Amino acid sequence: MWRFAPSEEWQDFALDRVHFGDACAATQLEVAKDIVADAGYDIDPEAACRIKEDVYVDDGLTGGTLEQVSRFVGNKTSDGTYDGTFQ
Repeated sequence: MWRFAPSEEWQDFALDRVHFGDACAATQLEVAKDIVADAGYDIDPEAACRIKEDVYVDDGLTGGTLEQVSRFVGNKTSDGTYDGTFQ
């Protein structure tokens, strides 16, 4: 609830996004990542397993050889970043 001045009526506002600091954000992200990993298992079983077993929220423990890791780099864009597509 909020009002912009003491003379105004109270208004109800609601959020339709999970914010980074919300207590449930990490749990919701973990559930979503597991669902996506399961859905993509047929495309890349190794990546799906690493997403489920080696990553918590945005902290990853996984790695690999240069050849294994380089397939996740994607295409370099004009601003020097990568677009995240698989090679």
